[in-house]
Amino acid sequence: MKREGYTITDEANWYWFGHKKWSDRAGNKITRIIPHHMAGNLTKKQFDAIMTGERQMSPTVAVYSDGKVSAYVPEEKRPWTTGGWDADKCSLTLEIANDEVGGNWHISDKAYKKAVKICAEWCKRYGITPCYKPNRKGTIQMHKEWANTACPGTYLSNKITSGQFEKDILAVMYPGYTLYKVQCGAFKTKKNAVDLREQLKAKGFSAILKSEDGWHRVQVGAYKVKTNAEAMQKKIKDAGFKAVIVTQKVNESI
Repeated sequence: MKREGYTITDEANWYWFGHKKWSDRAGNKITRIIPHHMAGNLTKKQFDAIMTGERQMSPTVAVYSDGKVSAYVPEEKRPWTTGGWDADKCSLTLEIANDEVGGNWHISDKAYKKAVKICAEWCKRYGITPCYKPNRKGTIQMHKEWANTACPGTYLSNKITSGQFEKDILAVMYPGYTLYKVQCGAFKTKKNAVDLREQLKAKGFSAILKSEDGWHRVQVGAYKVKTNAEAMQKKIKDAGFKAVIVTQKVNESI
């Protein structure tokens, strides 16, 4: 969607660029997405008030609890969201309202689903494969990895670190696809999984830990093309580790 010569998500209900709270990306390409939470259940009127105030902050978009969306920074421009040039120079950012203030900082289903749809649109437009990895290694990152903050809150953080957020984005991007995960081990004891992950990393593999349902799984890649997964499986076995391919059917978009 082009408005005023700029790119804006198709999900936007409103847009306003008059505040001019952004800067040029200086040639840096868009390579990642950083979701934030508002730490409150703000309305459009309340968020507009922040944008007209003296506070020097701006997200690419704001998503409200009713699922409506305001665009505040053109995608071509760098938003002022995550706390510095390095954090935002390659980023698209979302501020998502919380329908629970405090506690787990819950986000409504409507807001979450709309955020996922926007991220799926961005991933397709900019060739991003959604993937969270700790310590700013993935294409999905968190504010608290860049600054001393609890943002994006417990609820959204759990969605991200468990892999659910990227799974939901992929389901919108490619409904009905099969994901081939290269898994090197599954443990009830987290330390055993961490030890294996570190051994794999020492051999040059980008190993990550996925914890859910009481299991800690060590994974090296997830692919939509089976032959790519098989190639990685062979590399891991040649390095002296065990590896299996676990398939995951994603049947429906959220």
